[in-house]
Amino acid sequence: MLLHRFPQFDLVRSTLRAFWTIRQASLLSPSVALQCHQYIQYRCFGKSMWLRDSAFGSALCTSYTAPALERSRLFSGTGARTRRFLDVASRRPVKVGILGGSVSACHGVDVDSMGKSCYARRIVDWMRERLYNGKEDGVIASNGAIGGMDSSYYAFCGTHHVPQDVDLLILEFDVNDQPYLNYTIYFDQLLRIALEFPNEPAVLVVGAWGPQLSFDYGYMDPSVTHLPAVQYYDIPYISIKPLLYVHHLRYAHTVGETFWTKDYVHPNAAGHKVLGDLTIAYLEKQLCLLNHFGVLNETALGGGPTVRTLGSEPVNDTDSFELIRLPPTPELVHNRTDDGETTDVAYPLLPDPQERISTLRLATPYTVPPTIIGQALSELFSPWKPDAPLRTPPPPHPFCADANDEAHPLTPRTNTVVPTAGIVVEVAVAEGRVAVFYFRSETYSPGVAECWVDDNRKGAVKLHGHWNKKMNVPSVAYIDSLVTPGDHYVTCEVVDETANPSAEKPHHFRIIAIMAT
Repeated sequence: MLLHRFPQFDLVRSTLRAFWTIRQASLLSPSVALQCHQYIQYRCFGKSMWLRDSAFGSALCTSYTAPALERSRLFSGTGARTRRFLDVASRRPVKVGILGGSVSACHGVDVDSMGKSCYARRIVDWMRERLYNGKEDGVIASNGAIGGMDSSYYAFCGTHHVPQDVDLLILEFDVNDQPYLNYTIYFDQLLRIALEFPNEPAVLVVGAWGPQLSFDYGYMDPSVTHLPAVQYYDIPYISIKPLLYVHHLRYAHTVGETFWTKDYVHPNAAGHKVLGDLTIAYLEKQLCLLNHFGVLNETALGGGPTVRTLGSEPVNDTDSFELIRLPPTPELVHNRTDDGETTDVAYPLLPDPQERISTLRLATPYTVPPTIIGQALSELFSPWKPDAPLRTPPPPHPFCADANDEAHPLTPRTNTVVPTAGIVVEVAVAEGRVAVFYFRSETYSPGVAECWVDDNRKGAVKLHGHWNKKMNVPSVAYIDSLVTPGDHYVTCEVVDETANPSAEKPHHFRIIAIMAT
């Protein structure tokens, strides 16, 4: 009933229209289409900015409503890095990298990961047409996606699959990651490494949710592990899940066969179009913001023009990147003691009047937080002691030994099938953590292996290739976290234990990479 009363919220009908050949069916009223068109192309910060028309914006608005586009943005953030990327693209050719699993590899749609129906190709084609008047050499795309891989692999081995001089990096891991806290840590490491690439690229996370995920996790799929990280690093996150999840509950068969392949994991060509369109709509909005407001100011605290605030203190120009504007007078804070006495104490924003400012600021809108998302702050400082310079942990220096590492390649014996078979791999350790990336499946990997560092056989960690989930994907496991910095070696050996003694290869165990930080 509500959908009939409020047709602009009928996300399924508006989305399906993009793929039905009966184009004459009017699913959106002209007023709703205009609202969406203004939202994409003209409404920046709620103000009507009548910029030149966009054929892309018009096309999107014939298929999607403004609420649909808004809901697809799990996190928008400031858009600072995206706008800076678009600004760079106005002056020179750019490089775009894609990392992800089989969705980004375009499994089930095209053997070419950058085929015309693949979401990544749609985004790149938009950039070429919108920013470079159709010139293909304006955007150099590198798709490093590998089927079955998750963010834990790329957190260590990502530089093997995408150039480090990219200007934009697109990440897609909502299908292959798992909704557990450790994957937030892996995703955090991947984001930190990407943001510190030489060109300080913009990063865009896209979510290709599939119905099969809901069979295992309901709505609590891997996106719940990604959201804290994108919020922490101010990275936009676009997903098809908010548009289609509720409608999949009601029309599971229709929605499933319309947007996904038969496995209900991989989007079909229609699903790729939706994911590409939603991402393009976000980029259209950021381009609008850039054209009217420009990039966000990079003036750092303590530099640039100054103004007078609080009556005396000079600070940066008010165009600096502002988070929270505070009152220009000290706040009165009401305190109640344990014995019932009350006092009113005036607290300045900062203890030193010369440092007191009226705005909380970051050094720039592109600042990378100094600590990882899971850092226990008790290890760095005490709020009960005087302020002191922050003792920040060193940046991650990932090490990856896999088939793509010429210096430390894994041999064919990594696909082990009999007890006592094993490998020895040299690793370089910086922060002390060593991990094994191995294949897990309900059917194809019944073997068990033990892995350890150097001669610490007593500290070996047992890894099981079998699990009860329907998905066949790799998984990462730390085997040591207290290894001294320097060169070491890792040994992995198949043991006699198996999850399926009657299998054709009961001890089959597959290692993909040995990794360290």
